[in-house]
Amino acid sequence: MARGWDKLVNGALLSAAEAAGFEVLITTDKNLSYQQNLATRKIAVVVLGQGRRSLIKAHVSEVIAVGATHQIGAQDGYYS
Repeated sequence: MARGWDKLVNGALLSAAEAAGFEVLITTDKNLSYQQNLATRKIAVVVLGQGRRSLIKAHVSEVIAVGATHQIGAQDGYYS
């Protein structure tokens, strides 16, 4: 069954991901933290500087580590 994730944006995407039990959202949207109040979110948001799949795959363990150590509302920085 399709969830329609591709139709969701910004706050609706974050809310749906939290409701589905996701703990981490990986995105290349550098403006998300300016568009949404992440301080009240339960989900960790990891912003990658570039959206190239090969770059992301090469650094999966680092992305997982950042997500695993997040604190609600914390903004640890921007990863390029």
